[in-house]
Amino acid sequence: MHEDIRYEKHFLKEVIVRIDFVAPLDELTKSLPQKVAKVASQQFPIVERTEELEVRMGELRHRKTHFKQWNFFGKEREKHLVLTAPFVFITFSRTGKPRRVVIRGKISRD
Repeated sequence: MHEDIRYEKHFLKEVIVRIDFVAPLDELTKSLPQKVAKVASQQFPIVERTEELEVRMGELRHRKTHFKQWNFFGKEREKHLVLTAPFVFITFSRTGKPRRVVIRGKISRD
């Protein structure tokens, strides 16, 4: 077994999580589903939408990818959730007392 270790001072200043989808989620290409927006805004109340981003893949390849991006932030911008068709990105920055954040949901292609 292992012990439950607790630190007096947390050594992490920022936590970054990125989930890349095998195939882009069609549901996020044009608009954000209402259910997803509702769940995300419970933990991330500030919402900003980026109309279109252009990503160039390498200098030798001249392939461009366009996609929409939805940004959700915590009240003090201490956390950031990015939703796009190709990936989901979450960052947590250490500001003050550590908090536990739980995001639950199911992505299905029904």
